[in-house]
Amino acid sequence: MLILIDSSVVDKGDENTWDDETVLALENLASARREGKHIVMAKRETFKKIAQCSRLSQFARKIYHKLYNQSTQFQSYLSAVTRYIEIVNPCYEPAVISDSGKQIIKVGPRFFNDSESVQKTILLCENSDDAVLYEIIAKVYLIWKKMNVKIVCEPRGGGGNTISSEYINIQKF
Repeated sequence: MLILIDSSVVDKGDENTWDDETVLALENLASARREGKHIVMAKRETFKKIAQCSRLSQFARKIYHKLYNQSTQFQSYLSAVTRYIEIVNPCYEPAVISDSGKQIIKVGPRFFNDSESVQKTILLCENSDDAVLYEIIAKVYLIWKKMNVKIVCEPRGGGGNTISSEYINIQKF
């Protein structure tokens, strides 16, 4: 998933005024980015401010510093997706906004306080064969668009007439 950190998350005061929920969310997002589970984007200035936050671990600051250095390369990603998550502050309830043919899911930093929210994406399809096909289609699309994005997901079948084999596959995890 593409996750965009809005500047409102870190613009209010210096890092000492950021609440603990924001710092924990930024830490979890850094881990998810390092593991290749999500694409994390922000404006260059936002990445710089996050990378300088002494309340984040050294590990997280290095991730955000690397993202700061690569931020000019990310703008094409936003034009290629039709749905993404945007972290804004304040945001008391998640909301889905449609803008120029895109669905933007707006959430507050607290949404990412639980590391489960940044775990591997589950690709739920009719059956496992469909999931494999969709994953191949996505990889081919990325090759055609010359985008260096790693797809990391856990394909799962939803059932249908292959419910018994899907249940066996889930038990293997």
